[in-house]
Amino acid sequence: MIRVLLPVVLVFQISSIFANTCERIQGNHYRCSVERERLPEIEPVRVTGAPDLQRSFHAIAAIEMILGYQHLKLSQEEIFTRLLHQTTEDRFIRPEEFSRLNQWKPEFIVGSPEIVFRSGYKDLEKYLFSLSHKIPLLLGLNSSSHPKVCLLLEIQFQISFDKNGNRTGIIPEKVFLYDFESDKEKEIEMRWNEFRERVALGYFLSVKGL
Repeated sequence: MIRVLLPVVLVFQISSIFANTCERIQGNHYRCSVERERLPEIEPVRVTGAPDLQRSFHAIAAIEMILGYQHLKLSQEEIFTRLLHQTTEDRFIRPEEFSRLNQWKPEFIVGSPEIVFRSGYKDLEKYLFSLSHKIPLLLGLNSSSHPKVCLLLEIQFQISFDKNGNRTGIIPEKVFLYDFESDKEKEIEMRWNEFRERVALGYFLSVKGL
């Protein structure tokens, strides 16, 4: 188990979040998670003979799910057009293409919502930031054969204390992910050490104006 010692200011900031957004499981064990019942049921578009493009559609389905969770309903076709401009190449979405989501204001939506996109969400502080706002995080995980697209749904962790009862650190234990490749159980559990080693990318999406 890895003990993550955070700066005092950061521990204070995260501690202030706990009371409203993180649930105590038992003792000093906590969870921070999204509201699973709000997740829309979405299946990625199926592509044959183009495995990397199929993984692009896993990411597009993940984006559709994150936006739908925040009450912005867009189709995979609309997201595909925004990111890839109707390409037929067998490849995964590039970082600069993901960034096309930022400040996107889809037309013909009541309220004129705007999408906020942020990259570089690959550390505990940012994971907790996303989950404290009850927003799933789009992740890419390295695997033995190819990158896997997932959503971060929950982190479970311990809080460490000093002898005076002050919070001094966070010890992450495990995460729960939504796996778009699984044909059976979509939600998978992963120990923190394995998760930390496999995360290759992390993207945060939120919606303003709804």
